[in-house]
Amino acid sequence: MSSATCAYVPTATAAAAAALGTAQIPEVVVTPSPSGGAVHVLLERQKKLNALSHPMIGGLVAGFERAKQGGCSVLLMEGAGRAFCAGGDVAAVRAASLEVLGADAGCTAVPKGTLPYDFFHDEYAMNALVGAADATAQVSIWDGVTMGGGVGLSVHGRYRVATEKTLMAKPETKIGLFPDVGGSYMLSRLPRNLGYYAGLTGARLRAADLMYAGIATHALPSDAVEGLRAKLLAMPPGQPAESVGAILDAACAAAPLELETSQLETNGGVIERCFGGGHSVEGIVERLQADGGEFALVTAQTLAQLSPTSLKLTHELIRRAEAGSLSLNACLNSEFRVCQRLVSTRGGDFFEGVRAVIISS
Repeated sequence: MSSATCAYVPTATAAAAAALGTAQIPEVVVTPSPSGGAVHVLLERQKKLNALSHPMIGGLVAGFERAKQGGCSVLLMEGAGRAFCAGGDVAAVRAASLEVLGADAGCTAVPKGTLPYDFFHDEYAMNALVGAADATAQVSIWDGVTMGGGVGLSVHGRYRVATEKTLMAKPETKIGLFPDVGGSYMLSRLPRNLGYYAGLTGARLRAADLMYAGIATHALPSDAVEGLRAKLLAMPPGQPAESVGAILDAACAAAPLELETSQLETNGGVIERCFGGGHSVEGIVERLQADGGEFALVTAQTLAQLSPTSLKLTHELIRRAEAGSLSLNACLNSEFRVCQRLVSTRGGDFFEGVRAVIISS
């Protein structure tokens, strides 16, 4: 995991991220509430399941900055249509990387000022802004597909609300990448080795799984979101985060979501035994195969179909974050160095993985 040929991102700060938010972006609709106590940010790129483009990152930062100024109580994040946010536009990043690398046969690292560098640098700075301690409580409504960059955009905020439509995953090992945007930070803090399982396999998680793992803070039916939205947007300025939490608690109590059985809970014993952080990827596979149960064998088969490089990187990033109790910013810095190596490696798994899974599917 040497960074000798990779650019290094300074510790991401709100000031650095704020410089991005200089223009109105049609795919990011920022609406201050009449009460002055809330800002509503809506992702509106439905044909791409609200996948993040580089300009959208700037629009989001502008929305964050607006919410954090003037004593705003809540920043409400939602996605239009079937998704909260299906991730980052890695197909565009791949195309730009190939162009940069192809133009310079001696290029070993994509330079600043190109999309493969700037997209990740600015996205990670935005993730740090989301995770920064602030009086404004971020509430993200995961009422649909939430993957990759959509997780980083929301999971580091204070409140995360799942519904029966939520489908969350960090599926980067399928495309030759790894669970980034602070994924190593989030996954390393999940109990009972659930983070290793979710990060390595890219497992698709529903509301019951997210509540069991502590990834979601609240759950309610999709048809109750409108009422919750109205109450949050009616909040006056200067209210503490606990007041936002009280509104969420009351909404979930009034309209409880009937949770299905959690696959994480059902298979928790196998996951805890086989995915221990002290094990190698090979050790995890050996333990799964030795277990012999249906879930264990299916999981071992899943791992065999994923990028070996991605699995190794994912395991090591989570292990280091866990062992060192690394901060979000420290994890983002490590992830940036690794992702820059991957997008600069001709013939690497990232280029083939994105082509096979995203472009050709």
